[in-house]
Amino acid sequence: MSDQDRTSIHEAMEQQTISVARGGIVTTLSARCSIVAAANPIGGRYDPSISFDANVNLTTPILSRFDLLFVVRDEVNVELDEKLATFVCHSHIQNHPRTQKEAQLSNRELRRQLLRLREALEGAVTEEGRRNVEAELRQVQQALADKAVNEDEDPSSDKPLPQQLLRKYILYAKAHCHPRVANIDANTIAKLYTELRQESKHGGVAITVRHMESVIRLSEAHARLHLRDFVRDEDVNAAISLFLRCFIQTQKYSLRSSMEHRFLKYFDTETEPLPLIQHHIKVAVHSIRAFEKQMSGGVEPVRVRIDVSQLEHCTMSVSREALNAFYDSEEFRKSYTLIRDPATGAPLQIEHSLV
Repeated sequence: MSDQDRTSIHEAMEQQTISVARGGIVTTLSARCSIVAAANPIGGRYDPSISFDANVNLTTPILSRFDLLFVVRDEVNVELDEKLATFVCHSHIQNHPRTQKEAQLSNRELRRQLLRLREALEGAVTEEGRRNVEAELRQVQQALADKAVNEDEDPSSDKPLPQQLLRKYILYAKAHCHPRVANIDANTIAKLYTELRQESKHGGVAITVRHMESVIRLSEAHARLHLRDFVRDEDVNAAISLFLRCFIQTQKYSLRSSMEHRFLKYFDTETEPLPLIQHHIKVAVHSIRAFEKQMSGGVEPVRVRIDVSQLEHCTMSVSREALNAFYDSEEFRKSYTLIRDPATGAPLQIEHSLV
């Protein structure tokens, strides 16, 4: 980044204005907007052994003005790679002109059939014939209704919201919701700031007062996302959890594990324990699978077993009740087998079949 660009982005992010002096026009323009920036790592590959500011050609004053910093790394993950490839293939299939044309023809044929059945219903003579036509009519109406309803708009669906609906929701929240910061636990933010200041002495990305301002802004945004008028403690906790996860990502690898252990109490894992448990199981499966493959000379293992004690150590913030509920869930049984102690019935190992 050139010095001129640094000066411009400094002014835009600090004063929310842009000074223009061109063509005899000298003025100041308003720049009240959110700024999203992307930077490639020096050398083309992110080095986790050094801090974030050493990986990118950006100065610390600029980085401290961003609320969140995300490290996006191209890591090999079989599950995510498969999802990405499936999404790309389905996207091409759905957007193909022939697929869209076939869908339109199918809708037209259903509408024609609906008109014919309605005419047949009016001209039905016997009661049995009328019941048969009504049954076919209900089937066609249900088929049309299934095509008209977007699965993404179904509240019971676990798929993401469509972009158009999400855009409307965000516009409504920005226009009608202006949450106020009141009655929040300021001591929590102050304690977090002092602890982060102590950790920053060991190296890595420096912590400043701007980061605490970022936590407050994130708390307001979380409350606005839920259409609230006041910021609650749960909004502050969610903001701190998100901020810490991003902040720890930018630290050197040698400091990351110690910081994760120290700030574990701030992570909002108890509200959503299942994703955390699933993540640690998948990481353990991937690690043991790679180790056994290497030890066997490149032969893929048939099954992988994880010690439950290892999982419980990684998920110390999750209650035992949440772990037991996950072991009994249908989602767990689909992919894993729990091996218990024959004498006590306590869980010992988790087995995952790779065949």
